[in-house]
Parts: sequence; C-alpha cells; structure tokens
Amino acid sequence: MKRFIYLLIFGVFTLGSCSIKDPEIAGFENVKIVKADGDHIEATIDVTIENPNFFGMKVKKSTFHIRANELEIGDVELSKKFKVKRKSTHVYTLPLSISLAKGALFKIMKLTGAKEIKLNLEGKVKGSVYGISKTVDIKETKTIDGKLLKFPGLE
Repeated sequence: MKRFIYLLIFGVFTLGSCSIKDPEIAGFENVKIVKADGDHIEATIDVTIENPNFFGMKVKKSTFHIRANELEIGDVELSKKFKVKRKSTHVYTLPLSISLAKGALFKIMKLTGAKEIKLNLEGKVKGSVYGISKTVDIKETKTIDGKLLKFPGLE
C-alpha cells in the first residue's frame, strides 16, 4: 500500500511539473471549394499545426464564425474529428461545412480575384487528451494567398 501511495505522489509531482503548451496554427493553404449549393458550401483546407507537446490530441467537431477581408461569410463546421500528432509540425487536410450568411456566395466569388485574403476565425475548439476533454476559445487571423481559393470549374 505504501508503494502505491509513493507512486501516486511521484506521478502527481512529475506530471504537475510538465509544461503543457497550446498547439498553434502556423498557416492555412489550399482552400478548395468541393461543392457550392445555395447557402451551403463543402470545402477542404490544409492547415499547418505545430504541436510542441509530448502527447498527441484529438480535435472533435467544432464550429467557428468566419470573416474574409472583413466580409461576413458565415459559420464553418469542422466536419470530422482528427488527431494532431505529438511533437510535430504537420499539415492536415480538413473537410469543412460552411453555412453562408445572406449574400456571402457573391462575396466569396469576389474574393477569388484578391491577391491576399485575411481570414478571421472565432469560435470554440473541442478536443481531448487521454480521454480528458477541453474546450478552447479560438480567435485567429491569418492571411492566405488569394490564388489558393479555388472553385471547381473556374480553375
């Protein structure tokens, strides 16, 4: 019994002294519109994520509000959960489901000619590590090359 208590105390101090850092979004690339239908768009995006931690994590389905070049676009849902690899910088291709705000489709088509697109994402990301769930507020702004936004049939 004493061994168990010593092991438990050792484990708490060891894990308590570890510094856990938030993974960072290093960039967005290759925004591809898969399907556009009225006020709904299916798309994919390549996201580079840096995870400095010694453990991987699962990112669950999440919803964000998106603006592009200060234009209201709508709500974006991460369609599938995915795993972020430990101690790595990796590019993940993520499927997105976008519910457009009124008139947003025309705004998006206007963006296809822009040199740069400034994306603003706000929302909550749900994730888990070793079965322990956590929700993190996200407020990210990244600039992508306008050439990366591709519509099927207009390429």
